Amino acid sequence: MFLVHRPANNNSPAAEGWLPAHVIGPKDIDGSLKKTWQMFKLKKPNFRGKEDNNGNSLERRSKSLGRDTKPRKIAVDFSFEVPPIIQQPLTSLTVQAGSTAVLTCRICGRPRPTITWRYQDRPSPITPGPLVMLLYNEEGMATLQLSQVSHADSGEYSCVAISELGTVVTRATLTVLDRPGPPGMPTIRNQVGTAVHLEWSPPPQMQNGQIQGYTIEFREAGSDMWHLAIPYVPNTSQVIGDLEPGLTYQFRVSANNAIGISQPSLPSAYVAVPSEYELSEREDAPCVMWKTTFENDFTDGGELGKGRFAVVRRCIQRCSGQELAAKIIAKRVVRKEAVEVEFNTLQSLQHQHLAQVYDLYETSNAHILIMQLIPQGRLFDYICSRQHFDELMAAEYVRQILDAVHYLHNCRIAHLDLKPENLLVEAGAGVIGIKLVDFGDARHIYNNYYIHPMVGNPEFMSPEVISGTPVGLQTDIWLVLSFTYCLSGVSPFLDESQEETCSNIVRNDFCFPDEYFAGISSDAKDLVRSMLVEELNKRPVAQACLESQWIKKTCTQRTSGLRPKPIATARLADFVERRKHQSDTYLLKALP
Repeated sequence: MFLVHRPANNNSPAAEGWLPAHVIGPKDIDGSLKKTWQMFKLKKPNFRGKEDNNGNSLERRSKSLGRDTKPRKIAVDFSFEVPPIIQQPLTSLTVQAGSTAVLTCRICGRPRPTITWRYQDRPSPITPGPLVMLLYNEEGMATLQLSQVSHADSGEYSCVAISELGTVVTRATLTVLDRPGPPGMPTIRNQVGTAVHLEWSPPPQMQNGQIQGYTIEFREAGSDMWHLAIPYVPNTSQVIGDLEPGLTYQFRVSANNAIGISQPSLPSAYVAVPSEYELSEREDAPCVMWKTTFENDFTDGGELGKGRFAVVRRCIQRCSGQELAAKIIAKRVVRKEAVEVEFNTLQSLQHQHLAQVYDLYETSNAHILIMQLIPQGRLFDYICSRQHFDELMAAEYVRQILDAVHYLHNCRIAHLDLKPENLLVEAGAGVIGIKLVDFGDARHIYNNYYIHPMVGNPEFMSPEVISGTPVGLQTDIWLVLSFTYCLSGVSPFLDESQEETCSNIVRNDFCFPDEYFAGISSDAKDLVRSMLVEELNKRPVAQACLESQWIKKTCTQRTSGLRPKPIATARLADFVERRKHQSDTYLLKALP
């Protein structure tokens, strides 16, 4: 507070009083008034030329005063002017539709500034009305109050303070959240058996708040009553199954956000479900429901990896925020039927070491598989990033891979592409889980007459693939142990050229150099020898490999806390780096 004196004048007597600092002017960091501001106009008294009522000048009177006469106090006239100052700016505000929005700021100055409010910097200011209140009190608080706000009130508001000494402006954004608008009318994309595939577009006014999901309703032809079909759908596409044969249905969709549920969309066209007799006459062939709403359902989260024909990207589901993996396959190199086979194969499998698949999309130039996201990445990269790696850990990883292969073989499915890049890691709560991915080459094996085409780099191919003879379930066994050998950081058959590599594989020409395998146990080497057998029928099955001495060690309760001797991962890191820059195309045949 500061003491201010006002001298007497013709209209009022002299007065003194305390004024707060914010009225006088701004402060420096140390709390004192800013010296750079010229806040005061000092009016010095004029002693010359002024006379009292007796005609004596003040100068003459001051000289004639005796020693015992007390001099009078001369009042100094302090008057000050302060430009408008924003002491508390506006802050952005988010409210629900129908509520009251209050925007406040604090602006001081002398003379008292004039306050005006503007919306979206329009030339005409906001004026008071039944739903608009404007206030500006003695403390400098300026308030704009809007009642019963709607989405039309959303936007930028500015408070402008004007005086003869200057102008200041403070701005803020008001966001009014309302229920979303109705989605687009659902269309019948496909109808198979008693299942109907619906697609629709999201509401046009997405700024009303993040769409959190959709609700689907149905009604039968001739009825006015709508029934709940699916309460929550995170995408703009959905298959509705198990409809009653012989009936005709109509569907509509509503959108949900944090505020509420929208009005329902326009109803779809009627769709008739075949009768039981018509269904019995048709063949029970599996049918894949392709969706075309990928851009509406997901946002891109960046690239995760590349393969021979596909790019895997992280994607975020718009409604739920869930992160997934999108395997994007170019249409020009892979047929639609092949992608359907991969999708159907993965959907039919349920195992802890297999990546899950959720959906299938189609764009103008790509097929897209929506799959489980495994953020830790590839197994070899994970091993190289760890501070400790030993043979016991290697055996545990191989055990998990063999466990998945054993499950696949029980389903009469051969993976046929078990290379290091297709082995991912899922880490959590101290447990490391291996996930097999990329089932583009997987096949159901019911006989020994399927010849797998030789496509890609031959480093991890089996002899039967290179020689063009029929493959079988035991083809995967060769691939698993090729991977096991590579844990040493070297490849069992790699040579100077791809032709020489193929020759080494066909002749089964490999060994265990001491410089790489000096610290590896004989049990591990024996398992590799038993699996890397040229003849397909002489290789052990996955169950026999799981019962080997080397794998059993991982399941044995250890009485000592000591870990085995660590395995150096420097060569493995070089192996991974070489694979990243290695071409994965060999004898690639174009589609007819």
